[in-house]
Amino acid sequence: MRPNCKRKVTGSARRSVATRLPMKALIVAGCVCLGYLLFSHSSLLLDFQMRKEAEQLQHDIRRLQETNRGLRLEIDRIQHDPAKLEELARNELGMVREGERVYQFVTPPVPNGNPVSRENAAP
Repeated sequence: MRPNCKRKVTGSARRSVATRLPMKALIVAGCVCLGYLLFSHSSLLLDFQMRKEAEQLQHDIRRLQETNRGLRLEIDRIQHDPAKLEELARNELGMVREGERVYQFVTPPVPNGNPVSRENAAP
């Protein structure tokens, strides 16, 4: 006769299998849920990125609003302050008042093509 190769399962072995199987199933289910939370189209990582981008955009909006406010003040000054308008006309357009004399100082060209500066000029 052949010896019986089957092992006899005791009560304690059944209990350990019965307690390990639900634990393994719980770990697998937890990993699946964690993977879904981290890598799905509505994941936590995507949510974090979107919040960071929204914060950056809010910062940009505040900065642009400040720039706009400054430009509006400058426009208002140009429209209502004759001194500011005159300043712009003189500086940007090179305009002069009637009767004013304009003196232009031109540096003579040097034979090598570089203009003479005051530091390099002979006394």
